[in-house]
Amino acid sequence: CICVAAIVAGSFLRPIHLLQKSVGEIGKGNLDHRVGTVSSDEIGQLGHAFDRMTGKLKSVTASREQLNHEISHRRQVEKDLKETIRRLGERVKELNCFFEISRLFERRGQSPEAVLQGIVDLIPGAMQNPEMTCAKLTLNRKVFESARCRPSPWQLVFEIAANQDIVGHLTVGYLEHQSDQDEDPFIPEEHNLLEAIAERVGKIIERQEALKALEESEKRFRDLVENSLTGISIVQHNRVIYQNREQERILGPLPRPYILTDLQKIHPDDVAKVNA
Repeated sequence: CICVAAIVAGSFLRPIHLLQKSVGEIGKGNLDHRVGTVSSDEIGQLGHAFDRMTGKLKSVTASREQLNHEISHRRQVEKDLKETIRRLGERVKELNCFFEISRLFERRGQSPEAVLQGIVDLIPGAMQNPEMTCAKLTLNRKVFESARCRPSPWQLVFEIAANQDIVGHLTVGYLEHQSDQDEDPFIPEEHNLLEAIAERVGKIIERQEALKALEESEKRFRDLVENSLTGISIVQHNRVIYQNREQERILGPLPRPYILTDLQKIHPDDVAKVNA
């Protein structure tokens, strides 16, 4: 009776111990564990129920992990999209700055000083924090400053070169800096923008110097022609469009045909050239 009782008790206790062990494994998160009972009694049915429950729980857990992964991926995509939009906004401000600088040259009657001051006033609006940005342009002892301009520990300085000579400097600074003071507050795009503006200002100076030299050259040429003791005419499309005072004294005032039919007033050595 004792042996039979022990065998019967063992047949009940072994599946219960196996079920208890399986519950512990599942509780630890091992969803691949199976009870694996083969009996058809109540304990076996309970083991099969645990195996089905573990399979469904594993499926739900996998779906939840996939959902969490999808949520994390979408959050990262949203973050990247916001950063892209922010960078595009910065690029739009830079393009607007260059566009407005170009429009400054199209306005007639503006002095070079007004153009340079206009460029300085446009720079803060192209930066990340316009309200905290100031700009200063120094050219040959002339200084052009934006509003609220004062020295700052966070600033960039670019040389302005014209005709291979350093003629001034462009200084742009942040009046405040909220992050780590050892960190550069200017993003790489701002470095490139300010460097391009400094190069453009150098081209402006070169153009102004070239125009000034051209005006001086034209004035010297005009003075030379006007005061020449030799008669000088300019002929375009069979019409005399200009003559200096000496030519007017010799041949009379304009308008007149460019063909000189009266050769008596021409020096004999020049008659063949005039005929030609």
